Amino acid sequence: MKLKYIAKISLVCGVMSTAVVLSGCGSSKAVQAHAAVVSRSSAVSNSSGIESDSSSGVTVSSDLVSHATPSVSSAVVTSSKPSTGSQSTSHQAPALPKSTGGVTRTTSVAPRPASRPTSTAPTPRPTSTAPVSQGVSGKYYGATYGCDDKSQYDYVLSHADVVGSSQYNKTYNYDTAHPDGFEQYYGVPYTEAWRQIVAIRSYFGSAGTGSGSSGSAYDYFTGSNRMCGDKAKALEAALHEAGYNARLAGGTENGGSHMWVQVYVGGWHNLDGHISTSLNAGYSLSSTGYNL
Repeated sequence: MKLKYIAKISLVCGVMSTAVVLSGCGSSKAVQAHAAVVSRSSAVSNSSGIESDSSSGVTVSSDLVSHATPSVSSAVVTSSKPSTGSQSTSHQAPALPKSTGGVTRTTSVAPRPASRPTSTAPTPRPTSTAPVSQGVSGKYYGATYGCDDKSQYDYVLSHADVVGSSQYNKTYNYDTAHPDGFEQYYGVPYTEAWRQIVAIRSYFGSAGTGSGSSGSAYDYFTGSNRMCGDKAKALEAALHEAGYNARLAGGTENGGSHMWVQVYVGGWHNLDGHISTSLNAGYSLSSTGYNL
């Protein structure tokens, strides 16, 4: 009977030692089981799942702790000696919540609500500064886009809404599907506003067709002249129609007279070539305004 009782105590100590290091357990099997767990954890590579206990000098895998440790029953595991008048030794699980009136009361902690995303208000449309009931009065910032009369001006406004055109959608959809290289290629962050502005700019392509033009969005949209001034004023009108504050910039490019567009997104950005708040190489700036 005494040998059977000793085997039972050894088994209890052996089971508990796989989960907890017990001092004075007295079982060689328990020491071997604990050494095996430490040996496995020390073989795991140093990754985000490794935690280091600086006080003991032992590296323990959080993966092993969360998965390898058997759950401990809430029941009391007791090893008692034969009745000799000595106090029994027990390994006891944490006490259960106290019961009041036959009902167990537990404290419930409500989860913290997730933070609400910050909404970005759409860019406001440019403020109308003058009516267009007579003559040529700019609807946005007083810009006339180089038109000679109201009929030309009305024609420009009817063609300046390029959002949703095939060329716009082609550029917008491509940039939406390839966000990683957007900022490196264009020089501006990957945002909804910049994707729209880049797609609007792509609608107008390159300039250079025609000669002797001082710039007219009407000439650009009718195709009679598409020099830099014509393109700039047509792009200015298109950006205004989309709700962006845009203006003309005059100066030189590689020594020759040139006109381009600037758009305001947290600051004025040049839209010629690589988009930037500073001038690209070979450019000089002499004037800016809504009418040049």
